[in-house]
Amino acid sequence: MLNFLLSILCASGALITLLGAYLFIKVLIMPNAAPADRTNRINHIRVVFFAIQHPEKFIELYPWLAYDELENVSK
Repeated sequence: MLNFLLSILCASGALITLLGAYLFIKVLIMPNAAPADRTNRINHIRVVFFAIQHPEKFIELYPWLAYDELENVSK
């Protein structure tokens, strides 16, 4: 039984890792559709990095970032 549970745990970890790798490749590596070019891809990577590092700068653009999700979950 323990081997079965460990196998499920390993398979789910591999699935999540593959999903993350697919999203990384699809969003940041693959070329964008026209009229985007290679420089727009570099700017996209910069924006993603900036959004991860400074989410407070995007609250004016996306007000839902200011909401506390814990309040919604604990209702």
